[in-house]
Amino acid sequence: MDTPQEPAGARIIPLFPESGTRMSAEAGEPESRSSPEDTATSTRPALGAEDRLLGIEALGRALPGEETGMSHLRAVELAVSSGAFYPHVATEDVPAAAAALGIETIEVMLQTRGEYAPEFIDRLAANARHAGVRIRSIHTMASLHPMMDAYPRRAGEGRVMFQQGIDAAAALGAEVIVWHGPRRDQVTTDEGWEHFISLTHDLAAACGSAGITFAIENVSRCALSQVRHVVRFAKRLGEIGTPEEIGFVFDPFQAAEAGANPFMMLAAMGNRIVDVHISDYDEHNPSARHLPPGDGDLPWPALIRAIAGSSYSGPMMIEGSLGDDGEVMEFGIRCGRKRVARLMR
Repeated sequence: MDTPQEPAGARIIPLFPESGTRMSAEAGEPESRSSPEDTATSTRPALGAEDRLLGIEALGRALPGEETGMSHLRAVELAVSSGAFYPHVATEDVPAAAAALGIETIEVMLQTRGEYAPEFIDRLAANARHAGVRIRSIHTMASLHPMMDAYPRRAGEGRVMFQQGIDAAAALGAEVIVWHGPRRDQVTTDEGWEHFISLTHDLAAACGSAGITFAIENVSRCALSQVRHVVRFAKRLGEIGTPEEIGFVFDPFQAAEAGANPFMMLAAMGNRIVDVHISDYDEHNPSARHLPPGDGDLPWPALIRAIAGSSYSGPMMIEGSLGDDGEVMEFGIRCGRKRVARLMR
């Protein structure tokens, strides 16, 4: 049963309360989306999905100090996951594709067993150097790491494969390696949960030895899908590993898909967030997964404020699909926007 803090009816706050309207930041009143500044006669190009994220406006009245131009929140870097280019761009070509879009930091999701191989990692590293792109994190392929499988050999080989992922992250100079964690059905018993805790302790130690932080994501089908699961896990972090060894990946899309409150999920992760993934969720069409930010129902103004105001200081990784030509990013690149603007002034 869900906790009272996770009511299903309150998990999504529409970005625009009514179709065709948005809220005025100055007066807190609805205004037409088709205002003069958005018409074809305007000198400013029409906003694309990424601009509803990058050109974000506060919903509601200004807070004390904002009227005088005081900045309360830092800027948050916008980066991209190689998953946003999937399947149109091969993993090794993502650095060049990201650089062409004006993106300087990426997360690489290893898609096949062969992409864990040292020779492939060497090629990826060379391509990243050539493109001038930093690989901040590595996202493992969950299906290749069945480390809690009932069949010992499968679990053992999955663990060996994860070590290859750690080695790959170290070779690429990444700071974080991402794991979805076990499936929910694997941690329903006390025995399964304790196995999970023991495994994460082992993985955190291995990552720490390599100078990398092990990060577990709040994936809707996995162990940390609900706020209460994150809280339960967080209570054991002291015995699992240090902040340098283990942390969380916050994904508001995954929280929404699981019926969890994304703001409470963020709060439950506290000061142990080491990576953030962003894509949108459509409450009325949940089969349309990982939409570009702004194309669904997630409340991006409030979410970005919450992320920027948390202890997390790293980039937000776009996981929503960029299509086969990067069209979703076009306007942001044309304007040279590589960072989310300061949200509170």
